[in-house]
Amino acid sequence: MKFNLFRFPYSRIVYGVILFILGCAFALLPMIPLGYIFLFASFFLLAKKVPIFNKAIEYFKERDKKGRLRKVEKKINHFFGEDR
Repeated sequence: MKFNLFRFPYSRIVYGVILFILGCAFALLPMIPLGYIFLFASFFLLAKKVPIFNKAIEYFKERDKKGRLRKVEKKINHFFGEDR
């Protein structure tokens, strides 16, 4: 059995928590603006398990007129093997 690094059962949660920790750490360093990018990415990964993140993502999807967030969500689901 081959182990795929991005498709094990809790991969979204593990990578979401890692990005959240990195985002919090980098948000404290004002010279490096990566913190907010990591935090937003972690919210996107954890949205399926954390209801408040899901509400925030749905709110931003409603505001997104060009459909960018839906495209990103589709790519992330494909990357983690959760195609619908």
